[in-house]
Amino acid sequence: MKQLLPEERKIIEAGLKPTLAKSYAMDVLEQLTDTVNMAFSLSGQKPDNGNELIIVNELYAKLMETYPHCTMDEVRTAIRNGVFDEYGEYYGLNVKTFVMFIRSYLFSEQRKAAKAAFDAARRKEDKPKEPTPPYWEDSYWTEERTTQWRDITESCYRWYCENSLLSGFIREGCYWLLKRSGAIDMPYGYRTELILRAKQAIRAELVRNDDKKHMSEIKETLEQLQDVDSYPDLKRQVHYRAKRLAVLDYFATLQKKERTMVFTENETNG
Repeated sequence: MKQLLPEERKIIEAGLKPTLAKSYAMDVLEQLTDTVNMAFSLSGQKPDNGNELIIVNELYAKLMETYPHCTMDEVRTAIRNGVFDEYGEYYGLNVKTFVMFIRSYLFSEQRKAAKAAFDAARRKEDKPKEPTPPYWEDSYWTEERTTQWRDITESCYRWYCENSLLSGFIREGCYWLLKRSGAIDMPYGYRTELILRAKQAIRAELVRNDDKKHMSEIKETLEQLQDVDSYPDLKRQVHYRAKRLAVLDYFATLQKKERTMVFTENETNG
């Protein structure tokens, strides 16, 4: 609804109200009476004595016969528009005139356009979002995502140089950005070393944990680290830690070279 123009939104909101067929007859008759009085008042005309009730009842009967699925808001808008000559000139206000106003409104180009815009917006909202590709696929690295991860990586390096970086702040996207740019190389020997260091780091954290309530879980995880390939969740945790260590190693290299930034121009287009 937010994507619609104000006039389109007004038309759609009117059409989404309860239809005449689903409304109580007495409520509709009362609102039709108010609407008919409004029309005569706006036009400067007056109904013949006793005709007002006849007009309202006949209009209600005709609407229930012909347009039961329109709403009272649409009827009110249509009659008001008609009184102001939006559907051409008219001669006198009567049931036939009111029905002409309502028919003109329901089949107007403005209403058709509003419904088309609303349907298009709804289809767009209902369309299932495409899953985000994984980091290692080229399709993930749009210009927007590359810029986002470049900014995050630069912030992490700045914090590293200030000795205020917690390793947990290093996210996996930083690793893949650096790998794509060629900054991080992962030969077999280095990859094996990182996995070993990641296991050691996790083991050290578990050993330092003195939470007696979870001692059995800690002991179980320590045992699983001996054969991490058999435990997919723990394996993912180890590999993620290894990637963070690779980023930290690269940051250390940059710091030794007294680099103040990770990237120079075009270094993310690997």
